[in-house]
Amino acid sequence: FCLAYVIPVAIVIYLLQSWLIGVFDLQGEAADLLSFYATFIVGSYVLFGLQLAANPVMNSLRHPGFSTISNIVRDLLLAVPLVGLFAGWFGARGVLAGQALANAIAGVIAFSVALWLIKRVEKGLSIDLPWTGKIFHHHRAVAPGVQHRGH
Repeated sequence: FCLAYVIPVAIVIYLLQSWLIGVFDLQGEAADLLSFYATFIVGSYVLFGLQLAANPVMNSLRHPGFSTISNIVRDLLLAVPLVGLFAGWFGARGVLAGQALANAIAGVIAFSVALWLIKRVEKGLSIDLPWTGKIFHHHRAVAPGVQHRGH
């Protein structure tokens, strides 16, 4: 879905960037930023979409802590330093690029973890990972008579 949606939208935005600059009467740095965004940043949302797809998978496989950690890693451990570093080097373009790179890295990592969990389920292996302990997730007993998926 990410590919089917983001790639056509990115192409349309890229092709219409001059028109968008004119419609919003952008000049100078604002026009340059929109052009940079339309050329380089929009396509990176494909990789961010991987994280958006992976988080519900991890949640449904009883590992919501992994989802939380992927968001924390993206926002605090990747975006903050990358945006700060790239902004110092490239100004406003660096802010956009730093956030896009953080989204891409986190998306690939989160999707890889989700695929790993899915493969464990497909192989019939337990998704109760002893090394995660109570830090990442906490299982609550299911009330009798309530159907529960995931076991």
